Amino acid sequence: MKWIPGAAATRPTPDPLPPPSPTSHPILLLLPPRPPRAWSTCPPKGRCPPSTPPRRSSASDLRRSPPGSPSPLRSATARATLRFPPEIVAELAASPSGDEMSGPKGPIFSTARLAGIMAAKRTPDLIPLCHPLSLSCVDVDFRMEGPGVVVIECTASLVDGRTGVEMEALTGASVAALTVYDMCKAVSHRMDFKVELVRKAGGKGGTVELEEED
Repeated sequence: MKWIPGAAATRPTPDPLPPPSPTSHPILLLLPPRPPRAWSTCPPKGRCPPSTPPRRSSASDLRRSPPGSPSPLRSATARATLRFPPEIVAELAASPSGDEMSGPKGPIFSTARLAGIMAAKRTPDLIPLCHPLSLSCVDVDFRMEGPGVVVIECTASLVDGRTGVEMEALTGASVAALTVYDMCKAVSHRMDFKVELVRKAGGKGGTVELEEED
């Protein structure tokens, strides 16, 4: 065969092999016949139906819970009561509404509120064997009850929880009270406080209101 410049070499195209038939292949004789695909049930390409968003619990779902079943909403409120000596009351400036106090380190209640919320969310890191929970809400409130008395209430809430949130509420109220102590100890160390659980809701026990002791 003589090679000619510029001419493309052509090769003969081989004949395609015929598909194996069940009678000619011994393995195909053992395989069951494949059922036809139901193409009508498959959506066209690029037209898949949108995924359904996750359903969220609402207040109406909680009202429709059967009697006697535990409520999926759990909450707890803890209270910390601080008592200041007269020198702290005279030194620290309180706002006219009583919702804020200013000390040498800055706003006391605002800082303590942030500390209480952070502590409630980090309760499993502070208390061994405490279950980690995804809290739905943490609220820390302050109010003045007479001269030298500050009341802190921390409320923790959890939706669809399997355990209570009492420890989260108690931890938030305790750390908030400790923050107030830290921001006021430059004036005086004569401060004391107590922490108690005042309310629990949800779970098998339902709502429990703890009576205050005089």
